[in-house]
Amino acid sequence: MAEQNNPIGMEQNPKHKLPLKTIIIILGVLLMEGSTIVAFKVFSKPSPAEGSSPIEGTAETPAKDEAEIALAEKFSVDNHMAGRTTLVVTMDVSIKVKKIKEDDVKTRVEANKAEILDSIRTLVASAQLDQLKEPDKQVIKREIKTAVEKIIGKELIETVLITDWKTYSSGYNS
Repeated sequence: MAEQNNPIGMEQNPKHKLPLKTIIIILGVLLMEGSTIVAFKVFSKPSPAEGSSPIEGTAETPAKDEAEIALAEKFSVDNHMAGRTTLVVTMDVSIKVKKIKEDDVKTRVEANKAEILDSIRTLVASAQLDQLKEPDKQVIKREIKTAVEKIIGKELIETVLITDWKTYSSGYNS
């Protein structure tokens, strides 16, 4: 008759006890992890930050053995990007040379100023859009260095610096 009282045929399950051992183990692990994190935060101190290069004007600044020579100042160049639009690039370009070669390089730059400016104009005017938009202008700097070295002599230039670079659309198509 007991079977007739349960019409669906399900057995009645007694209520299960909570797995006390499992709960105690989980709480113990959480407590250990929490105390480890707190211990690391309390007992470990970060190392002080150190800069990679000294600030100019401080005692740590190394003596400069390089000089800067201006090649082009407020120099504007049109770049006709495959007939789509014209970008105007305005820039300042300088070079870094060894201090002992400064006078020789200045003389060579002044003697060939027009040829140097023409080389820079040609390079920038024929540059691709991605080269003009590149943040550090590495391709253009490398090309300028190579072109100027062909004019004034090899191994005189340490670095090309582009200290000002502005591009804007001129608003007309060629």
